[in-house]
Amino acid sequence: MRIDESWYRKPPGVPEHTSAGGVVVRPGDAQLFVALIREGGQPGYVLPKGHVEPGESLDEAAAREVSEEAGLAGLTTLGEIAVRERLNLKKTSWKRTHYFLYVAGPGSSVQGLAEWFSLDALPPMFWPEQRELLEACRSQIAVLVAQSLQAGRDPRKEATQRQFGQRARAYAHSASHRHDTDLDLLVEHLKPTSSDCLLDVATGTGFTAVAFGPLVRSVVGVDLTWEMLQEAEALRSGRDRIRWAVADADALPFADATFTAVTCRRAAHHFVHLEHAIREMLRVLAVGGRIGLVDQVLPDDEPGGTLMESMEILRDPSHVRALPASRWQALLARAGVALSLMQTVERRLAVSEWLELAGTDLARRDAIEAALRRASPQAREQIGYAATQNPTFLKRWVILVGTK
Repeated sequence: MRIDESWYRKPPGVPEHTSAGGVVVRPGDAQLFVALIREGGQPGYVLPKGHVEPGESLDEAAAREVSEEAGLAGLTTLGEIAVRERLNLKKTSWKRTHYFLYVAGPGSSVQGLAEWFSLDALPPMFWPEQRELLEACRSQIAVLVAQSLQAGRDPRKEATQRQFGQRARAYAHSASHRHDTDLDLLVEHLKPTSSDCLLDVATGTGFTAVAFGPLVRSVVGVDLTWEMLQEAEALRSGRDRIRWAVADADALPFADATFTAVTCRRAAHHFVHLEHAIREMLRVLAVGGRIGLVDQVLPDDEPGGTLMESMEILRDPSHVRALPASRWQALLARAGVALSLMQTVERRLAVSEWLELAGTDLARRDAIEAALRRASPQAREQIGYAATQNPTFLKRWVILVGTK
């Protein structure tokens, strides 16, 4: 029996049903394997899937079908990856199937009619749309799996992925992230050349990588969050010198001395292991290469520093810590960086705009307002707080450029 295009045309009046299925992958030697089921009595293989039981959510139904058909349980769930529609085998109903991505452990075995196949060498498949799904989503699957493995299931890194996965579109439209004084100074003082190979760590939606793109030989932008890189890809259009990769700043997937310049802009306060991340950046940087960092900084004086840090933590659950500029200077000196620039810039921001970018919920907004009311006049002055009709404060960033 051969499935043709007639299964993908919806006749009028045909009843509709919702199904759920799983794309289960297992990391192997430099490749990914996918679990497929031999379709009983039919040629080719299929993805595990089935109907949704009463009271089940889509993801619960998908996990149950994977367990029943492939004998796989205890999987890491990476969320819904695709939806496909067609008629059922007898052409009596229109099926809309939601597919969820799962990761199995390296030694996981399947049961029954299930087998593992390389995602790069799929066997004949019974349903054409399932093969199309795997081929169309192959790169996305690889990135999401790498992202999951590199996060190491660290809850703080997972918080970063959740926060920026949800807010990726907002950051892609942030005028300050797209272009501001700190980016101008970073480009000016890093002194990029047409022979440079540049790495942008925690590239986010790619604004820094794109700014350097025309000035260097090549740029690699890495980030922990797939959704941010999806937004970055829209910026990359027509810029062949730039490519993206999912990577953790704690474990950069590059050999020693791969790059002649490394940048990291407005991200380091999210790093769980800041000093280790800096060592990683310097490891992949060639001797004599330049490093340029930009990050938000706290006032050097108390109690303003404590007030600002408490507001940052309430605003964004992925915030780890911000440092005063003096601490940044000492940290890079210990790492062996010869600084040529350390300059602080500031921008007056509306508190409401700042909270909106992070998607801060109402309870946390109320807590920030309460913290500002309780703060001493000295603390409010040190963060530049102005209690106008639309309250504002001064956001400060330090730009550091140096040589390894």
